[in-house]
Amino acid sequence: MTDTTRAPAPASWPVLVWPFVAMDNAATARRALLFSAIMLLIKAAITAVSVAWTMTHMAEIRAMMDAAMAVKAAGMPPEQAAMASSMGATMLKFGMYFTIFLAGLYLVAALVQWRKPTGWIPLVLALFAALGVVFTLISLPKVMSGQSPTPAWLTYASFIVALVCLGVFINAFRAHRFIADNPRAA
Repeated sequence: MTDTTRAPAPASWPVLVWPFVAMDNAATARRALLFSAIMLLIKAAITAVSVAWTMTHMAEIRAMMDAAMAVKAAGMPPEQAAMASSMGATMLKFGMYFTIFLAGLYLVAALVQWRKPTGWIPLVLALFAALGVVFTLISLPKVMSGQSPTPAWLTYASFIVALVCLGVFINAFRAHRFIADNPRAA
């Protein structure tokens, strides 16, 4: 005979990656919220790896960008061609600074989510993760054909992390909603 009055056991950590897991108790909801903070740390780490790789391969990336700009600038007037070629360095630096900013943002969001879990952080970051999945899928043909300076392993790792983040952040948002809708359960 089983005891039906006991609360169900909280979901295990791997189950919390699946965005359709049943959110039926406070323990599972709290675990989902905390797991989103851990996932933010992993996202910050993969972003830092991306920054480190880019910094160590800056000359190679710049050469590929210059070659692509030269092809595009071939039919342009000289003033526009000069402006287009000078944009490469600016775009590369902006991309680096923005990626560093995102890594810092992920770290701060992880700290906030760990200390005082909210529903907004997972909601916004689920949208970022969805964009990451879409942008990676768009860039995959260039990466696979060797036209992108980003190595395939980094692209695949980013894609996997974005997919996992998407599931985790959807679960965390659902967990926050569960706790908000069931204050006695929390």
